[in-house]
Amino acid sequence: FSLREDLKPFFITINARNGALIENARIFFELFFANKVYLKPVDDIRQTLIDAKVQFDTNCQQIGSEVLEQFLEYKTDHFPVQFLRLIGSAQYCFTERQNLLAHLKEVAIIASNLAERLDMDPLLAKRYGFFHDIGKIPFQHCNGKNQIEDGVYIAKHFELDADIIDIIYKHHNKKDRNNPYLLIIKAADVLSAARPT
Repeated sequence: FSLREDLKPFFITINARNGALIENARIFFELFFANKVYLKPVDDIRQTLIDAKVQFDTNCQQIGSEVLEQFLEYKTDHFPVQFLRLIGSAQYCFTERQNLLAHLKEVAIIASNLAERLDMDPLLAKRYGFFHDIGKIPFQHCNGKNQIEDGVYIAKHFELDADIIDIIYKHHNKKDRNNPYLLIIKAADVLSAARPT
């Protein structure tokens, strides 16, 4: 969202299709009314916009850290803050009928359960399942038109394992049947997407 100072009175515009911007706006308005910023000069409104963005980034970082440490069992000290925020921002993304973070976790859980039943590594399956749709999270260096290309870019940018990159790249490719984890991820993805909301 943005502040339009060229219009009198000033306007704040919000893109309703972007969940992250909506959450940013929610935080802004919470601060705006709680601190009675509407009675203050425009510079205070600008500062409130900055404060809302900082709080949003902090929230995303905390969510990302919790997901990576508690759910995926990574040590987050080697991941940059930008990656933690990116993962956390999935909480505010929606694809078709599902919250993206919920979908990523659900695919991860289903994949982990299937892997365990098949005497495969459930933690690897969980991680592969979680990252399979990472390209659906808006990222500043991606164009947002191809979630597979964007996902591969994000995974390479943040130096995720080559196997994760392979899963991201191939999880919609029906011709590759050589990787049993890939088959599990495909099945888990279909089950999650088909679940009634």
